[in-house]
Amino acid sequence: MACAFPWFKFYAADWETDVDVCMMTLMQKGIYISLLAKQWIANGIPDDKTVISWLIRLEDENSGGDVNMDLDVVLKKFPPHPHRPGYLANPKLLQLYETNEVTSERRAQAGAKGGRRKQVLSKRKALAKQSPSLASQSESESESETTTTWGGENADQWFAKCWDAYPKRPGNSRKAARTAWDARLKTIPPPILLAKTEEFAAQMARDARPPDKIKMAATFYGPSFDPDTDYGPVGVERQEIMDDCGVPVVHVRDPETGEWKPEAAA
Repeated sequence: MACAFPWFKFYAADWETDVDVCMMTLMQKGIYISLLAKQWIANGIPDDKTVISWLIRLEDENSGGDVNMDLDVVLKKFPPHPHRPGYLANPKLLQLYETNEVTSERRAQAGAKGGRRKQVLSKRKALAKQSPSLASQSESESESETTTTWGGENADQWFAKCWDAYPKRPGNSRKAARTAWDARLKTIPPPILLAKTEEFAAQMARDARPPDKIKMAATFYGPSFDPDTDYGPVGVERQEIMDDCGVPVVHVRDPETGEWKPEAAA
């Protein structure tokens, strides 16, 4: 089958610091990587061990170990798919896939909007040759037609929310931030920009980052802005704790019990 997205991001730090992965054998890690690839291509893997074994040619392996036990260990990282009955999915990889779908849709809409804009400009030039008054009327109508809103709010209103949510930073330029924000708006919808802004602000608060050490908003919304960046859940405390392998692992505090638990990773 055709794959909508031919590649996905591999978070090496998460892989090397995840407690479950750290305890896996090389065989189990190989199975894990293969299943992640199968999930990405098909948006899930069948909830059938026999089918899974066939898909990754597990029955052809003669490692001298218990391959069924190896598969059981890895499948703990693949709970039931929340949207496809009869399928399993790694939660973090599924989140990346769904984010890609949103971004792809936004880019398609932006491309279509750009095409409509070119048609409007072409029509306006033709009218200008005939009558300045008709051209003026066309310009007024086209501006009304091409105004985009998200959830009933326009770009100015969404930027105001992002600016208010951004952590306070001395010397922060609202004008420069808006220019960078508008550039990101071409491919990323405002709700995602706002969500990432709030996550970033929460991380700065958790880290107790001095205001003068926080990056400028224009830099945050710059070309390197990545909607897939994980700043951690808003309002959740995080810290690094050494695991049994002597590797620092990011832990989050359970708001109900106060206990520190390893953060979920792919």
